Amino acid sequence: MDSERRGYALRVGLVFLLLMAVYLALAWWVYAPRGYYGEVTGQPRFADPWFARAETILEGGVLYRDVFTTTPPLTNYLLLAPSLAARAAGYLNPWTTLAFMVFFALFCLGTAWALLWVGATPREGYHAALMFLLNPLTLGNAVLRRQDESILTFFSALALVLVLRKKTVAAALAMGGAILIKLGGLFLVPLACLHAHRLRAVAIYAVLPVFVAFLAFAPFLALAGKQAMIWRTEQKGNEHPFQFGGVSLSRLWNIRERALERQARREGREWRRRNITIEQAFCVLLVGSALALALVLWRRYGLLQDATILLSVGLMFSPKLHAGYFSLLAFTLAPLARSWVSRLLLFLFGFTVLTADFCHYPLRNPDLAFRLMVDAALLLAMIVPLVVWESRRASGAATGRVYNSGAV
Repeated sequence: MDSERRGYALRVGLVFLLLMAVYLALAWWVYAPRGYYGEVTGQPRFADPWFARAETILEGGVLYRDVFTTTPPLTNYLLLAPSLAARAAGYLNPWTTLAFMVFFALFCLGTAWALLWVGATPREGYHAALMFLLNPLTLGNAVLRRQDESILTFFSALALVLVLRKKTVAAALAMGGAILIKLGGLFLVPLACLHAHRLRAVAIYAVLPVFVAFLAFAPFLALAGKQAMIWRTEQKGNEHPFQFGGVSLSRLWNIRERALERQARREGREWRRRNITIEQAFCVLLVGSALALALVLWRRYGLLQDATILLSVGLMFSPKLHAGYFSLLAFTLAPLARSWVSRLLLFLFGFTVLTADFCHYPLRNPDLAFRLMVDAALLLAMIVPLVVWESRRASGAATGRVYNSGAV
């Protein structure tokens, strides 16, 4: 890394520390009093599955067979680090929760440093890194919500940066790592193939990530059999989209309809519930994703632009959606948002999603959460065409910009 980028990397690190202090204060004074992290003297609410899996690994057990596991293996092995810190603290708050907050936040810092290599100049990369860290979706999800999507975002960001830099084998290995964090990382494979600079790169992108993931899964499939097939659709909580979850529009709509029905019954009124079925939700996701893919195949706006389009449609139409998945968009949009208008809209989008998630839990206000997610969808519908237009205009003025290249 040259001296100029090292200087910007130091600045990014200092901004990260400042933001960490702010988010930890919010967690302490806003989230914790509402029971978001469990009891002050008890186990954190969201860490229980991680602890059980960590104990199984440390005792020589087998994931999937000896403990219920719904995530790919690499996630669980990475989470050994904060789990060991939690065990050393006796699984008591605030230290246990803090261990996971810091661990997930460090991946946000890694992604921000990766963005230093996305811009055509170190200064542009620095601005992109700041946009990523300042987005509420980034540290808000890692620290306030204490969720693990920051790990997926880091591996995905690393893969995309390496694709941009034409480091084919390294990019394919990073994609394999992303798949071993969440199976949704598979979206990187067709995207990289679409923007490969030669046929050999297409072959590597198409084969190596899946092969790496298969090698990692193979021992667990041999020892745990069907239990290690976390993509099975007959079991809820697994890694597949054929289920409702999180803050997806379809799930919040159904929760809202149930609440309205109960209210109508209490008031002695008739109410016909208008539920969205999982089949209907998945059909919308399939059609929307197919149209987005067709647009990307036709126009080839650029690697990050195309990733933004595919992610935007896939996330907003998915029946299973955790707020943290939008961290991927925080990464792809950070270097593309060039005007103060697009940057303001991007910040508002992140704030709206995080607020919607807070309204969903712990406030348990599905009606407000649904309305906020509709607002988030509208904001995203404004942001995506705006940043694509801005990046195309910028590429016309300076054709050498890394992140504006149509094919890498």
